[in-house]
Amino acid sequence: PACCCRHCRFQRLETEAANLPNAYTYTALMRGVLVTRRVELTQQLFENMVEDGVTADARLYCIFLTAAGRAGDVSLARYLYQHMVATVELPPPQLHKRQLQQLQEERQRQHTDSRSLGSRHASDTVSSTDADKQASSSSPFVLNFEAVSSAEQHEEPAGNLLMLVNALLFAHAQVGALQGALAVYKQELLGRGLVPDAYTSTALLTAAARVSNALLDWSDVQYVVDTIQQYDIDLTTQLGTALINAYRKVRVWKGVVGGASSSTSAAADGRQQQQQEMADQYAAGQQFLEAVGAPALVDVQHVVAAALHAAQQVMQQLHNRKLATSNTYIVMLCFLLEQGQKRAFRQLLQQMQAEGIQPDSHGWERLLIAAEECGMYEEVMQANKQADQRVMRWSVRQRTAPGSPSAEAFDSCSR
Repeated sequence: PACCCRHCRFQRLETEAANLPNAYTYTALMRGVLVTRRVELTQQLFENMVEDGVTADARLYCIFLTAAGRAGDVSLARYLYQHMVATVELPPPQLHKRQLQQLQEERQRQHTDSRSLGSRHASDTVSSTDADKQASSSSPFVLNFEAVSSAEQHEEPAGNLLMLVNALLFAHAQVGALQGALAVYKQELLGRGLVPDAYTSTALLTAAARVSNALLDWSDVQYVVDTIQQYDIDLTTQLGTALINAYRKVRVWKGVVGGASSSTSAAADGRQQQQQEMADQYAAGQQFLEAVGAPALVDVQHVVAAALHAAQQVMQQLHNRKLATSNTYIVMLCFLLEQGQKRAFRQLLQQMQAEGIQPDSHGWERLLIAAEECGMYEEVMQANKQADQRVMRWSVRQRTAPGSPSAEAFDSCSR
């Protein structure tokens, strides 16, 4: 069966001493759990595995963590990860590609210097090989060289550990636990010398976009953006879409809603003081927009205008690289509608349709919900109807085209 726990066939396996379940058995079971979405069985299966004395590998732990994440059970995901840390031998820190290249170049340079030094002192009894060893042992870079060799030998285990940390980040992202995800990122990923990848950044951005109080700070998103730039992480469809969606939820700048200056007083009373505070907030917001290179928008908070500008830049990069999907366009279009940017919405929708990309029924539903907020419901509904008509006309042409099965069936019936 596709999914079973301690019933039927799995129970019979346990009763036969020669055919006890192993890691492969539990891997197959967990995959069945994920397919059937019965993620509540995750903890039960894990406890059964521990009772049976089965040692799980990194991939099986990753499946368990993924199931816990889909169940939205962060505490279970943390428990599974801590159990993994205590039972699985962790690899040494993995160095970044740039660090590896720099250390290898330094090693080659030092090797060349030691050989030239040996040739100038040919009368010495130390051979060139011994000289290399002696130079390496006295070199301040010897530990780095060993780290290079160790990192190369443990490249796959380090990759498995990164996969596990990413799975734990994914569990936090499902419930919008941004601060918990950032703690995991700093302690378990950076703290172990691992290098974040596109999935890492996507998980952090997803957690940011799902913050429960809807007061996402600009600095939280920019922290992930800085990480992407620092580690030269390539832009992917999933990463770009998550970044646009995170910018879409930004409402706070420097801890103040709407990008106001933190110098204002909560106890302000009096018309003149309130006007001064508003002027200070506006000036601070204008400076912020100038700093990030974003234009001011009518009836749009400064921090939201900056986030919208940044999201449009990401959208343009995805479009130029042919990475934008229907979901990417939908997220960006909803952002434009929510902020009342009607002209930009129409331009992007035309661009989407020119690329031959059409929203599905769920995508149109999301657009209609967003359109209600800015008075564009009728226009978006009309665009939906026109798109459906184009699809119907295309379908009719395909069915009636010469040589198509439908056209041949129609010809045979008419004869």
